[in-house]
Amino acid sequence: MTIDPAIERRQALLATGLLDSPPEAEFDRLTRLACRLLHVPVSLISLVDDQRQFFKSAQGLAEPWASRRETPLSHSFCKHVVLTDEPLVVSDARIDARLCENLAISDLQVVAYLGIPLRTPEHIVIGSLCAIDSQPRNWSEEDVQTLSDLAAMVMTEIAARHYRGRGKSSLQRIKLQTELLNAVEQAVIATDLTGTVTYWNRFAEKLYGWTSNEALGRNVLALTQVPALADQAQTIMANLQEGKSWRGELLVQRRDGTSFPAYVMDSPVQNEQGELIGIVGISFDISERKAKEMELDENLHRLRLALNAGNMGIWDWDLESDRVHMSDKALTMWGISLRQEPHHAASIFSLVHPEDLPALNAVVQQALTQRTDFSFEFRVVLPSQNIRWLAGKGLGIYDETGKASRMIGINYDITTRKVNEQLLQEVNETLEQRVADRTADLERSNRELQEFAYVASHDLQEPLRKITAFADRLRSRFSDDLDDVALDYMARMQNSAERMKLLINDLLTLSRVTTQAQPFAATDLNTIATNVLRDLETTIEAANAKVTVSSLPTIEADQSQIGRVFQNLISNAIKFQRPGERPEIEISSELIYDEDNEPYVCLRMKDNGIGFDEKYLDRIFLPFQRLHGRNDYEGSGMGLAICRRIVERHGGTIRAQSAPNQGATFLITLPLEHTDVQPQQQAS
Repeated sequence: MTIDPAIERRQALLATGLLDSPPEAEFDRLTRLACRLLHVPVSLISLVDDQRQFFKSAQGLAEPWASRRETPLSHSFCKHVVLTDEPLVVSDARIDARLCENLAISDLQVVAYLGIPLRTPEHIVIGSLCAIDSQPRNWSEEDVQTLSDLAAMVMTEIAARHYRGRGKSSLQRIKLQTELLNAVEQAVIATDLTGTVTYWNRFAEKLYGWTSNEALGRNVLALTQVPALADQAQTIMANLQEGKSWRGELLVQRRDGTSFPAYVMDSPVQNEQGELIGIVGISFDISERKAKEMELDENLHRLRLALNAGNMGIWDWDLESDRVHMSDKALTMWGISLRQEPHHAASIFSLVHPEDLPALNAVVQQALTQRTDFSFEFRVVLPSQNIRWLAGKGLGIYDETGKASRMIGINYDITTRKVNEQLLQEVNETLEQRVADRTADLERSNRELQEFAYVASHDLQEPLRKITAFADRLRSRFSDDLDDVALDYMARMQNSAERMKLLINDLLTLSRVTTQAQPFAATDLNTIATNVLRDLETTIEAANAKVTVSSLPTIEADQSQIGRVFQNLISNAIKFQRPGERPEIEISSELIYDEDNEPYVCLRMKDNGIGFDEKYLDRIFLPFQRLHGRNDYEGSGMGLAICRRIVERHGGTIRAQSAPNQGATFLITLPLEHTDVQPQQQAS
């Protein structure tokens, strides 16, 4: 069964016999020592039961509380120490969420509080040893450790009462006190007023190298002082002999002659009559801390060098006083005189360009609200009215309540970069305008060329028809009167007219890709393939060609033009067949995506014809380009150029893969959906 902690604590308190007992010198001596060592006006040994806190010792407590020697729990900070069994460190109770409504603040003037748990030998927390100040105070680690050591002494006295209550001898109390002091991880040394050692605990043996037997009866300065600092040690001793406490950092010496920095807290000791009877000192090694401080100083020095090398200025904004401390470099950047100290934030922000100030304020407030750092570029107006560009980076510093207390950061001058960016922007705008003008010129030239090609090819058909018609009449009426040479000339003229007609028709087709284009519409490529194969049925049968068409998708396209692409590529595959080989043509597709995850269809038209060397890839899609003589293969050399023009108008690409006598594969990439796109063409 679990015992109620409150009942258990009350039983432990009753067992000590301390509740409602009169003041005792042993306890009062320790609270006086706490006041001297910690420089506080009030120190209490508070025993807490379920209804009140009783002061076994109350050093410096005001009336009427000093006479009453107790308060209700509504006035108790120590109850929190008892409940948590942990030291309670409070810099300012007025802003502490746990304590701000406690009546001790107004009635007992408790502002700063440091409390250490007091335990019985059975480890039951029955109260606390506390130090109190009426002003806000930041307690140091040394303060906490000092009060903890004194609390150990209080617990020794409590333990002594405990053992006395059980009939134990005072010798046990002394032994326990010694053991507790020996357990402290600090050197505890007691002397008489002449400095002769009367007590030397176990940690003092470890710290200074002298055993207790060796140290007892000898002068403490002879054991610990650095010879070169003898005058300082003598001054400290003289002050102690006059009843003055001393604490601070001091270089001390070990038995082997080596020295080390120590933090020392020395206090005079008085008897019950208030007479000085000796000195007690507590010391511990701070070598590690000093080494870290030196390392920090070195790092700060390196940081200053780095900031100066990087042309950076440092600023520190105290949000409570609204004052800004700035390095010389930062002051120079802002155009502020080095003699103008201190600097209020309002005067600093007044130098920011009016157009940039609202955004800068917003960025700073957002960083403080969200507890993030910030980065911002802004302009400042110098006393000369010149503009300087600065970049700022900063972050907030927050107290234990989460409230922002400071903001620190850096500035660096980016004026040169901003000027260069402006120049670059102006150059880019000029270049963009020139490119736009050039593009417009090219587009106008392309339109004129297309219109010229269309008009020229259209107008050339009429005289060509007359040439063909008159040639036919000559042959029909005068063929019997012409010799073989004349007939040969006549045949050549007619053949040339036919080639001219083919060239004109292909040129007209090429120009119509853009001049007589139709809007894009949903186009089933399966239907396109079927219609083209039907149109080429005679050619396919004559060549005994095998055409295999896989399932094809539906895309947005100009149906007539896409049909022209299919027709040209299938016709070429049949025309450029390998001798003795049955033409085989495979048409397939796959869905692909570009880097923007836009869908495209990739059409693949593969044949087993004569192929070509890929070194001619840059020629085959140009108008009137042929890789074979006219006597070998008929045609104008315009088929692939027309295909390319159509594919580019659809926002796609066409390319080929081939090798001599290995067939050819044409890959056409077209978007599934798009708006009408005009092809890019070169003016020539």
